[in-house]
Amino acid sequence: MRALLGGILTLTLGLAISAVSASPGVAEAAAEPQRASIGSTQLKAATQTAAQALRSRSANPQVADVAQKYLDKQARSGRLLDASDVKVASVADPFGNGQIRLAWDGSRQPERIDVAVGDGAGANDGQKAIGVMMAEAPDAPSSGRQGGAGFDGAFNVKDMFQMGHECVELWWDPEYWTGEEPQDHNATSCYEKYQDPTTRKWIYNRWAVFQQAEGPTNSPRTVDFTLRSRPWKGYEDRVESLYKWTPAGGQKTCEETMNVSLSFPDYAGVEIPIHQCTSTSVLPDATTKAMGIDFNGEETGQLALDFGAAIYAKSADEDLNPIYADYLWAQVDWGISNEKTLLWKEDGW
Repeated sequence: MRALLGGILTLTLGLAISAVSASPGVAEAAAEPQRASIGSTQLKAATQTAAQALRSRSANPQVADVAQKYLDKQARSGRLLDASDVKVASVADPFGNGQIRLAWDGSRQPERIDVAVGDGAGANDGQKAIGVMMAEAPDAPSSGRQGGAGFDGAFNVKDMFQMGHECVELWWDPEYWTGEEPQDHNATSCYEKYQDPTTRKWIYNRWAVFQQAEGPTNSPRTVDFTLRSRPWKGYEDRVESLYKWTPAGGQKTCEETMNVSLSFPDYAGVEIPIHQCTSTSVLPDATTKAMGIDFNGEETGQLALDFGAAIYAKSADEDLNPIYADYLWAQVDWGISNEKTLLWKEDGW
């Protein structure tokens, strides 16, 4: 996914001095979107292991296909996962358009799926967005793996150890016709976290890729794509402060990456591949110790977003490590309408 790598650069990183106000979902025109959420209870009831899905392929071939796709993609990125350690789920789109399918690994669980549909959306013209929140189980064992780092993992790790690395992947049906062979929208989101042992220093690395389903007659385009991470509810006091982040500001083109150094004063740190993208906003918040990045433009191809955050935990005790929740949101518009309405709801996250 990251074929074009630039030279290694050390960027001037933003310092957490005060909260940054961010409103990535300010609508450019009034709208009355329909909204619905799928909660953790329904998601847990629909969850099974990839091994179970593969054994019962004849009963639900779509879920088995999702399980195999996830295992294959992670293997190509250097993560050889056991099918019994991967979970899959399939839930009905609350607006009646097929299924939303997920696959993930590690200690995290999907807490909520959000769906928003623009007023009057239909097969010929409309707007639709889907978001997923993943939250870490605080009492789960570390998912750190010393093997492959994934398609955008940190490298040149200095004086730090990987304490977690997990991914989630989603597929959902588009509202519009995608040709004789149906396609899905597809999003992959991963995180890593590193600790400088016996210290309060942590680095949280987050990246995601979104591929919209192509439509030969409907001009689909991604108009909103955002990643957010924040301390999980009930565990906010485990994080002392947001120290640095990267990228420090908006980027210029999604076609190239550069390697960015993220480190603490004693040089403990990592290097992270960062995409350079148009129409992005960086969303650090020193008050909530949250971090995010948001794309608000128009893109007809694949989109990738990434960010890294250096944080100080309240304690150096590994049993009191920072617990984060991650959110991914993607909106696709289609049809000939020039009226762009963003469906994002800030307080929903």
